[in-house]
Amino acid sequence: MQSSEPSLIGGGSIGAFFAFILTLIVLLILGNLAYMLLRRALDGRVSPRAAKWTAAILQYAVIIGGGYASARYLLAFDLNAVVASLGIISIVVAVSSTQITQNILAGILITINRPVQLEEWIVVGELPSTGLCRVRDFSFTTTILQGLDGSLILMPNSSIIASKVVNYSRGGLMEIRVSITIPAGRT
Repeated sequence: MQSSEPSLIGGGSIGAFFAFILTLIVLLILGNLAYMLLRRALDGRVSPRAAKWTAAILQYAVIIGGGYASARYLLAFDLNAVVASLGIISIVVAVSSTQITQNILAGILITINRPVQLEEWIVVGELPSTGLCRVRDFSFTTTILQGLDGSLILMPNSSIIASKVVNYSRGGLMEIRVSITIPAGRT
């Protein structure tokens, strides 16, 4: 007995595959909506950093959990086969993405150690340094700084961990250089 609907590799139908893709799109929208709603609910109650990370964890849980559930039921996804494949995939990913892994681990260290926080004024690095910048945002791999001229600097998290960081906001003092021109010959 043959089915009239064409099938993909593994016996799943094309209709089920398109339903899976549509479900992923809906999950992305729901994940972003959950992120925005939780951020709004937590803003003002906890620190901006804690609100951002908590909302991001919820967003990824919705997307990954929903993606797994839809793959399991729509595509007859076999978790045992995936777990067996993860060993090989993890070796390939580890070798090919050392820089990304360094930045993610540095992002976790920044979250735990908190050498810099949102809205603080810092200078990162020796030469060339970033100059005086305000910390605007953190992500898993980068820290976004805003320079005095308004430019945005996307700094890899591993650079912040490995470089000298001068935090002017925590010291309470800031050096301001002002050049003054005095005309010669006046007594």
